[in-house]
Amino acid sequence: MCFSVNQQNIQFAYIGDGFKSLTGTYRKYVALNDKKEILALKGKSQPFTPRGGISEIREFLKTAQPEDYHFIAYPFSCKYSLFSLQL
Repeated sequence: MCFSVNQQNIQFAYIGDGFKSLTGTYRKYVALNDKKEILALKGKSQPFTPRGGISEIREFLKTAQPEDYHFIAYPFSCKYSLFSLQL
């Protein structure tokens, strides 16, 4: 089940663990549109991989405006597990 942000259906893919800290291991995610294009924050060349995991994604989407992100058409492998996030 997807959810809609600015009239676009968004899914998230878990792409592996990031660096480890005293509080645990950060997980990395990317946000995908219906065409499996990765959404990236405007002005950044890296895919949207928030360190805070789902809570940071949720906070970003609550206030996201169309100009806050743009599409980067990376080829995306479906080997990553997709999941949806309920706001």
